[in-house]
Amino acid sequence: IYSYATNNDGIDANGLMTITGGIIVAVGTREPEASFDCDARTFAITGGMMVGVAGATSGPTASASTVHSLVMGSGATGQIVHIQDSDGNEVMTFKAPESFTTLVYASSKLQANKTYTVYTGGSVSSGVDFNGLYLGGTYSGGTSSSSFTTANMVTQIGGSISRG
Repeated sequence: IYSYATNNDGIDANGLMTITGGIIVAVGTREPEASFDCDARTFAITGGMMVGVAGATSGPTASASTVHSLVMGSGATGQIVHIQDSDGNEVMTFKAPESFTTLVYASSKLQANKTYTVYTGGSVSSGVDFNGLYLGGTYSGGTSSSSFTTANMVTQIGGSISRG
């Protein structure tokens, strides 16, 4: 699923939201708008891979989710954000279609109690580009910008989680 909003939330459930599989890219506009919005109700992620960028996001519900998620801060239009684990394995490579203040990502590629490094910039060769989310390919040339450890089901290293 690809959802791109020009004046609102990328995906707006106005209530409970559950993601059980598939690949989702959601782009919303500036805060208070969100990439994923469920009005502070349960946001369960139990499968699939999702990435969203906007001014904010609803926070994934840790107690209802079985897939780890990350909420992080800002990026520029056209900037690549790449996450890899401590063994050098690709976890996410995403080229932002718009500038954003919040990115949310969830996938089974994020594992419990592992350390990850976030890179920005660089380039991708080969691979399939699904509306900015690269599926495969080779990433190179970025700059390390931060790192995090998945101590909880939901890890926040920046960005804005909307509560309503």
